[in-house]
Order: sequence, then structure tokens, then C-alpha cells
Amino acid sequence: IRVRVPRKYDQSIFPGDEVILGVRPTDVLVDNSDSLATEAPITVFENLGDERRISIDVGNDEFLTLITEDEKRYRQGDHIRLSFRETKTHIFNQSTGERIIGH
Repeated sequence: IRVRVPRKYDQSIFPGDEVILGVRPTDVLVDNSDSLATEAPITVFENLGDERRISIDVGNDEFLTLITEDEKRYRQGDHIRLSFRETKTHIFNQSTGERIIGH
């Protein structure tokens, strides 16, 4: 999936650059339906009692799984909007794998 590069990298990333976003599952957020965040269909929803896990297919048999304590229940195929805790993200050069430092 494609997402907007967090603002802290505005001085380090330029149009046309291809990077990889690194973020922990607890720092991926389900945004409200009115936001401009990235929309994606749910592939798997697991209710584990005190937390819920939502998996999104990001292609090539790879999944992005987020963990939420939100009480809302979802089903496969439901669409949600994703955002990230920008201060907790990391960006890597797609070609070299090197971490890019934000300002």
C-alpha cells in the first residue's frame, strides 16, 4: 500500500524517492471514516479479548498487522482508514536498506 511519508521526513525525502516505512503494530492506527488516511480492506480480524488484531494484505503474500484495543468489531472485506504515530515511524531507502533520518 502507499502512504504519505510522515512530515518529519519532508527535508530528507523527495518526489520520486521510493522508501520503506517501518512501524510497530501498536503504532498503526485505525482512523475515522472522515479522514484522508489510506483506505484498505481487512483481510483478517482477530478478537483476542483485551486486544484486536487487524491484518491488511499489502501484496506479494505479505500482511500489515495492527493491534488495537478499540472495541469495534470488523469482518473480512470491511474497509478501514490507516494512519501512523508519525513520531514512531522509521524510513528506509528501498535500494540500500539504510535508515533515513528525519528532522
